[in-house]
Amino acid sequence: MDIILNHPVITKMAMHVVGDSANDEARHLPATEVVHQGFFIDRITETLKGCKCSFTELSSFRMGLKQVREGELDFYEMSKLLANSFHRAITGNGAAVPGAFLLFEIENSGEVIYSVIKYEHDDVVHYKQEINDAGESKLIFTLLATTFVKKPQAMQKSALIKFTDDESIIHVVDRSERKGITKYFSLYLDVVREYNEAEVTSRFVNSVLNFVDRAIKAGFLSRDVRKTYRSRMYDYTHRENVVFDPEDIATVITAIVGESNDNLVSIFESELKKNKIEGERFEFDKATIPRPAKLRTRTVDGIEINFSQSHIESGKYEKVGNIIKIDITTGLEEDANQLG
Repeated sequence: MDIILNHPVITKMAMHVVGDSANDEARHLPATEVVHQGFFIDRITETLKGCKCSFTELSSFRMGLKQVREGELDFYEMSKLLANSFHRAITGNGAAVPGAFLLFEIENSGEVIYSVIKYEHDDVVHYKQEINDAGESKLIFTLLATTFVKKPQAMQKSALIKFTDDESIIHVVDRSERKGITKYFSLYLDVVREYNEAEVTSRFVNSVLNFVDRAIKAGFLSRDVRKTYRSRMYDYTHRENVVFDPEDIATVITAIVGESNDNLVSIFESELKKNKIEGERFEFDKATIPRPAKLRTRTVDGIEINFSQSHIESGKYEKVGNIIKIDITTGLEEDANQLG
């Protein structure tokens, strides 16, 4: 089961202010009509790019929304309870940044889904041009302090939730945690990620293998890439503190195959989607991508040769039957003519 948005329409919304550490609870705002439908639908759609998670069996967040869905609890009253819980989570964690907490109920092709968004307040300078009776033009500037803006990065946290009769699914975006989801937000939602680091890393490797095959067949990469990309993938994924960022695909591609462009990004993103990790942000499980194998052989003259996968991929190694050809370019420690 997955969430597919098909002409979604917001039918209910509520907003409260969270993150003011001087208050024990969220500041509850009055119930409101649905406004700026297009603006919020675009932000809700962004959440589909987030990590795919599952609720724990005893998730109070999940149980509360299910009760709203089944008509047992009022939508607006539940929005206040969820806002209070979120407010306590961030103020108790020392991560309190004042902002807007929004809850949406959405009709999506006959099904009801829910979305939660936390925006941080942004200071914005609004300007307008006024012309007086004398025809003179003047710019008027106004500082707006309690605002949130359109850019995706302004949406600090969000979740998109779908229920069926016997299961539920949730996508989560948390821009304050480079490796996926902060501990306090996962505890607030009571969710676990669908894939652990080993599983998601394995799916990443499959994506890379298929990506290289497709890109070469399409003529977007040289066949020579096959000689080096496995070693480059190993080097990239074993860097210290490296995290896969789905919003920076071009950097990943360049690290693995040495170049990137729109065609390569499109192919790689489609492979991530096939492997169901298109929105995942994660730290690589290094054990899942072992170092390219080292090989050892001995000639008939008794000379032992050790070489790694990178040597094979370099194109300077060729084996035909029992004959091995190795191209070596090196320097001399001493000039042969001076040896006595």
